[in-house]
Amino acid sequence: MKKSVISAIFITIICVFTIGTVSFKNQQPKVSYIEGNYAIDINDPYAVVGAKDYVFICEVLEVKDCNTEISKDELPDSIIEFDTPMTRCIVKVLKNMKGNLKEEEIITFYKDCGLSSDGKVLQIYKNDLMPEAHKVYIFMGYGQYDGTITGGGENGTIFVCNSDGIYSETKIYNEYIQYINNQVSPPIEYPHYLAYADVNFGDGSVNKNIYEEFNSSIDNVTEQSLGSSINKKIYEESNSSIKKVTGQSLEDLINEKLDYANKNPVDEYIAP
Repeated sequence: MKKSVISAIFITIICVFTIGTVSFKNQQPKVSYIEGNYAIDINDPYAVVGAKDYVFICEVLEVKDCNTEISKDELPDSIIEFDTPMTRCIVKVLKNMKGNLKEEEIITFYKDCGLSSDGKVLQIYKNDLMPEAHKVYIFMGYGQYDGTITGGGENGTIFVCNSDGIYSETKIYNEYIQYINNQVSPPIEYPHYLAYADVNFGDGSVNKNIYEEFNSSIDNVTEQSLGSSINKKIYEESNSSIKKVTGQSLEDLINEKLDYANKNPVDEYIAP
């Protein structure tokens, strides 16, 4: 199961179109802000960092749009499968805060925002920002089944300072240390894949095992079986509560009304 699908646990995407224009890659695209419904309190930084696989301080070295500046052949499978525009950021990890990323390594981070295929519209989440080269940010994201890291959504990218600044002396850095130390786990569990840059990635077999195990668990719980079990539970609980109040089961009450209708046919049925 791919994180592009799993992300739906946390984000339901709704586009709010054309709020203004922005300068991007020497273009003036219109901006389409993406608003989401989240399973966490997106304004609670303790919950936001708790829902992420990786949180780290990085210097952005290069920013390229996946639709207009990068060939599809250059993109990993997990990024091609995303339904929204993506931006590729080449970054240097300065400080690992959550996860096990290698510090001082240059890695690739795919951000869930970017230009439409014709370059005329920039799609970005509400209360999110487009990273710029030679600036330092807090990036937050998820590991994908193929080892890439992606991130997006409100409050998922935080500006820290310019590249010539000292991030450890900033107020925002010290605040996020506290958020991570007291993070809140998400209400819904999902597969945790390792990134290439993770010190524990190895040959990728851990991701393969997680992928196959999660796929198997989904296949075993089909929509029909899940629906049937839920309906059975609702039916049994309803029957129990109705019988306590009326002295009759739900089935008895339904049969009584059907029997009355059969014995008293009318043009318009009115329940007794």
